[in-house]
Amino acid sequence: MSEMLRIYHMGSGNESLFGLIGQSPEQQRDVRLPEGWNAVMEDGRMMVAAPHCGVKWDLEDCLHAEEGEPVLMGPEGETVPLRYSMDSFAQEVGSSIRAFLPPNLQDKEIQVKKLTKLNRPEVHSLVVFDNRPDEPAMAPNVYLEEFYDQYQSGMKMEDILEEVAQKSVTVLSLPDQELKDSMKELVDNVSNWEYMKERVILSPVGVDMNREMLSGLPHRAMGDIAGIYRIYVGENDIGRGYITINNDMMGRWGVTEEDLNHAAVENSMSVQPARLMSMNSVMSELVGEMGDPMELPEEPGQGLYVLTNKSKQMGAATIFYPDVADKIEALFPNGCYVIPSSIHELLLTSKDTLPPEDIAAMVREINNTQVATEDLLSYKVHEYDPKTRTIGLAGGKKDLGQQKAEEQSGHLGLAWLDNMEKPGRAR
Repeated sequence: MSEMLRIYHMGSGNESLFGLIGQSPEQQRDVRLPEGWNAVMEDGRMMVAAPHCGVKWDLEDCLHAEEGEPVLMGPEGETVPLRYSMDSFAQEVGSSIRAFLPPNLQDKEIQVKKLTKLNRPEVHSLVVFDNRPDEPAMAPNVYLEEFYDQYQSGMKMEDILEEVAQKSVTVLSLPDQELKDSMKELVDNVSNWEYMKERVILSPVGVDMNREMLSGLPHRAMGDIAGIYRIYVGENDIGRGYITINNDMMGRWGVTEEDLNHAAVENSMSVQPARLMSMNSVMSELVGEMGDPMELPEEPGQGLYVLTNKSKQMGAATIFYPDVADKIEALFPNGCYVIPSSIHELLLTSKDTLPPEDIAAMVREINNTQVATEDLLSYKVHEYDPKTRTIGLAGGKKDLGQQKAEEQSGHLGLAWLDNMEKPGRAR
């Protein structure tokens, strides 16, 4: 970083955003004024004021850079750091991380990019490409939002860069030979539908929270719950890897969404069959009292039931299994409410338990306080209609049919683990 940087200014007051223009592209970034400070234009000059001391400084005269982070230097030599925005923080990490990587990775290609991820319209990802001869591109994503939270909490940039470098080394070192072989086989068969259809599975996502992402993906939806299609890649110590199927991939294979759905449902039902259990049975399992999960209670339809799959991971996808309607109807012949607990399970309860608006309030409270962002499914209560044997939004508003996504170009993206699940997540 240069000792002095030229600047431009947008916004006003606490919302001021300063663009710093350095001597190289890596030095160009946006920073925000510290909380409580104000910026004003006076006689064509940009002035900043700290309300607690009542002094105005000419920003162009006092902007310096120390230890990689821009600071304001006051008339008595005091310094105040200018805070990075998320975008500028990601740019700073990308331009500075190379020096913190081990020597064998310092000559590798490094990219910082924005991705659309489940329940998040935009995340910042750092990728270090460790391409080796005769091996597929191994480039797991290191997401930077968690490190930006540390930065905002006061952690030094140097310490953050060390952590990011350590995590990059960790994720690059994890793929074992079996996973590498699986990835190579996947690359070799990238256009072979007969190979791919054996690896397609269903994954549940919320419609409202992922509309932009869903616009480019083949999917089916019931109310606010969508089922997307993913290819199982393999697994290692940090979880299982999947590649999400987009419209371009479907076109490359020359298949329809019906073909995808048939393969995904068949594979998912085989590997992860549905389990519909009373809450009592769930609690019994938790304490080691295992029973038959599909056995109906003596009083069907009483109390709370959990719909998930064998591994209890991504189990909300079971709502798209054709045999689930029979199981629900056996318990609730008059219909029931379907509560989106998370992507891992749905809760079912009789319609005479609580009004749907009260259930919706409970769902919102639990989602906001107890469910991780990546596990959120929906804030909307659904209901099962025994007459149509379908599931839609509670209160009579139905959104039941297959939702066709608009065609949108994309690519397989062999920066491979586009959705790395946590340990224990299932195929």
